[in-house]
Amino acid sequence: MSYTKIAKSIHISEHTVKVHIRNIYSKLKVKNKVELILKYSEK
Repeated sequence: MSYTKIAKSIHISEHTVKVHIRNIYSKLKVKNKVELILKYSEK
């Protein structure tokens, strides 16, 4: 789902979605969606 669609569906700004996603990536020690998928598909 795109950041715009996520933002609209939960009534927050697109910027807020981006910040939350960035924080999640940081905590999981990945840089992007591809790294996230690769890291957790191996388990």
